[in-house]
Amino acid sequence: MSQKSHVHCTVENCKWFEKPNLCVAEKILITSDDFAKDLPNEMDVEQTNQIVNQKGFSPITECYQSNCKTFVPEDKYDQGLGGTNPK
Repeated sequence: MSQKSHVHCTVENCKWFEKPNLCVAEKILITSDDFAKDLPNEMDVEQTNQIVNQKGFSPITECYQSNCKTFVPEDKYDQGLGGTNPK
């Protein structure tokens, strides 16, 4: 599968941060906030299969449940809708 990504980042002190506000990491791991808080900091993209085997896939339905701020549920996208953030 060929994929081109343009990843924006606001974490200036990260090894992969490049101005202006870009992530230049070759691989990125995105998981739910609930999963992330239970994983050691050392977990990285190379352990994705291990995470899925231990915990399953991240069960989120809204953008606010993840640090991936571009998340939109497929069913909502297909309906022309985006995710919502409760106040």
